[in-house]
Amino acid sequence: MDGTGFSYLWIDSLCIVQDDEVEKAKQIALMPQINTSAVVTIMASRSNHAVDSFLHDLHLTSAASMAVKTPFQRPGLHSPDGITVLTSQEEGMSDPIDYRGWTLPECYLAPRLLEYNTKQLSWTCGFVGEKQSFKDGWRTGPKQDDVGLHPSESFWEAMYGETRRRHKRNVDVYEGVIVTWRVLVHIYTRRTLPITRDRILAISGIAEVSSRVLEQQHFAGHRKGTLPYDLLWNFVPGKAQNSPDQCQAPSWSWACEGVLFRACSTGPRCFDMRTQADIQEPTARFEFVNSGKITNRGAIRRA
Repeated sequence: MDGTGFSYLWIDSLCIVQDDEVEKAKQIALMPQINTSAVVTIMASRSNHAVDSFLHDLHLTSAASMAVKTPFQRPGLHSPDGITVLTSQEEGMSDPIDYRGWTLPECYLAPRLLEYNTKQLSWTCGFVGEKQSFKDGWRTGPKQDDVGLHPSESFWEAMYGETRRRHKRNVDVYEGVIVTWRVLVHIYTRRTLPITRDRILAISGIAEVSSRVLEQQHFAGHRKGTLPYDLLWNFVPGKAQNSPDQCQAPSWSWACEGVLFRACSTGPRCFDMRTQADIQEPTARFEFVNSGKITNRGAIRRA
């Protein structure tokens, strides 16, 4: 870290104990604080694996199906300043990091993000809002999967400082955080995990941060206040993570199987809904669930 002015560098695989499940759960429960408190988060977005290098030179002409180099020269100068690469627009191109579940909260909760992408080096500041944070010069607009990945200005204000307490009483911000959580879970369930049992664990950081605004109990990936709606998730074959090798959540939770979460916009009316969940580590209340049950009372009719 010489020359940067920073004294500490956090690397997950080195700083989190990997061979003690209890200690690992406790430390991962602290990740929201670590992610949101970091001065800057560096993402090796172009790497397929954590052990791959990412500081190599970029070859833009070979990264696109068609590219043309043109000299770039400012007015008044007699020689070119550099080279501009013109390329055809190619939709659907993503970096390897976009397919990994663990990297979603790291990217989403970072106040400042420095990304080593496949085609460029990009910088994002989360505090300037959603539209200003769009930074990919190779595309004319966000991809479909980008929706919800850039926190809105109100979401950031709701998470930090004195404004957080004020926004807890703001209905628009409150509803916005609920919608954001559902969108993020939908995106997250399309990604892969090396250990399928980590399905709740990997997104627990975003769950913890959003709970600061929602102030609702969390049950196996669901919010108590929106449970009747969120239980109506559906299964989309061929577009989900692999099924876990062991039980990791109750059968009514989207985290129990390798499903793609897609919440319904309307839900049933329940007179009374009681929930109970037994979490594995009490200090990590947004993570592993040993068991859980729901007792629901309401009007029913024959289908």
